[in-house]
This record gives sequence, C-alpha cells and structure tokens, in this order.
Amino acid sequence: MTVHDMQQNGANALLTTAAAAEILNVVPSTLRRWVQKGQLSCIVLPSGVLRFRRADILALLEPQAAHGDVSDGQEPLPGLGVP
Repeated sequence: MTVHDMQQNGANALLTTAAAAEILNVVPSTLRRWVQKGQLSCIVLPSGVLRFRRADILALLEPQAAHGDVSDGQEPLPGLGVP
C-alpha cells in the first residue's frame, strides 16, 4: 500500500502534524515530543516529515477507560479525553 493509498483510506488517512495538532487542540511541538517519548506512533516519510494515522489521533480523544487498564507505567497523554 502506498502513502497515497493510505491518505485516501478513511480511518487510515494520514494527517500532517499541523492537522493532527489541530484535532487534539495542542501545538505541533507537543505531538513531536509525544513521538520522541514513544507515547504516540507516526509514519516518517523519506523527507523526514511526520504523518499520523487519523484513527490513532481520534483514539486519543476517547476516555482512557475505554482503553482498559493504563497500568503499564506510562502516564496517559495529558488533557486528552481524561475528565
């Protein structure tokens, strides 16, 4: 599957850093920090530009309880779907 195919494929659509940040109401540098900490996955294009799967970004908006027990030692991403 090519990057173009993924961009056209609904939930698997790829978002730019700016678009993903807008959906989450954070600044792009926050997304890059989460990627560096291993808290968020992304696709790195050959040019070094980051792309995020729409489904991954939307999942961050869901309450943490929907993801089961978060006892893996990592803190949940701040301010996203947590009352």
